[in-house]
Amino acid sequence: MFFLCVAISVMLILCILAALPRPKKVVTYLELTDFELLQRHTFIRACEGNKAARDWTMEHTLRGQNESIELDTAEPVCYTPPREIGDAISALVSLGHTKMQAKASVHKLVKDKSFKTSQQIIIAAMKK
Repeated sequence: MFFLCVAISVMLILCILAALPRPKKVVTYLELTDFELLQRHTFIRACEGNKAARDWTMEHTLRGQNESIELDTAEPVCYTPPREIGDAISALVSLGHTKMQAKASVHKLVKDKSFKTSQQIIIAAMKK
């Protein structure tokens, strides 16, 4: 009788364990693509309050624009946030440039180099 109770208890415990949800598989960094690693890293920085990371996350992750990025291309990948480009153009116009001159010089600069802030773009434009 004792062994029957123990056997029934063991079977009941096994049934309960089988019904519990299984833990998700832990994903190692080696299994992630470059873009997925970039998304995770940037999302963490955005949660810490980094404005540029928050803007990037909004543009590339939350809007579903997660096309793969070719990082091994012969040409360097240059990215400047569109908001910073617009701010730099507005600042140059307020400094006396025409809108066409400001657009041309800013677009020429951001085509060849990445900038994080509009201040960097303005300084580079004023040097030329």
